[in-house]
Amino acid sequence: ASVTIAIATRPDPTVTITSPANGSTHEQGASVSFTGSATDAEGNSLTGGALVWTSSRDGQIGTGVSITKSNLSVSAHTITLTATDGQGQSGTAQISITIAANQKPTASIASPTNGASFDAGESITFSGSASDPEDGALTGGALVWTSSRDGQIGTGTSFTKSNLSVGNHTIRLIATDSDGAMDTASVTIAIATRPDPTVTITSPANGS
Repeated sequence: ASVTIAIATRPDPTVTITSPANGSTHEQGASVSFTGSATDAEGNSLTGGALVWTSSRDGQIGTGVSITKSNLSVSAHTITLTATDGQGQSGTAQISITIAANQKPTASIASPTNGASFDAGESITFSGSASDPEDGALTGGALVWTSSRDGQIGTGTSFTKSNLSVGNHTIRLIATDSDGAMDTASVTIAIATRPDPTVTITSPANGS
């Protein structure tokens, strides 16, 4: 007696990457969440070490259904999720992402103007701004003002000072973004000794 049977090739696991989006760009140092899933031929979910994440630039970057990375190299990456079932069959899914280098902010000083002179004790308004490609407008402690003679003199987009020391000052506005990239704008001003009052006696006549 005889029968005919067929031994079929076991299907590879079905693998899906749900995040990040294919073709997405992420800033250098930012946390990137990777999530995916896989099922074997019988429809069982694969987890843990059965799921291996790799980068074409950085090699293996983690295992499991979900990982987070913040130290990927600046470059284009092909991310591969490989799932291996209990029978040794493997399936893969791939996406492409880009890790872009952090761009530095741009700082500018609106006042005082370069080369301006002031009397000692005169109130001086300092105003400036900075814009960062990733963070937008920078404010508060992200903007630090310094004097070459008096050290740090203020923070933020605007403030006034009336006690700068007499002499020439290089005023710097230092802008720092959330990733530590910096830009500096500078002007030179002079603080002059305040003249003494001019006094005149009109009467009585001298010697009278």
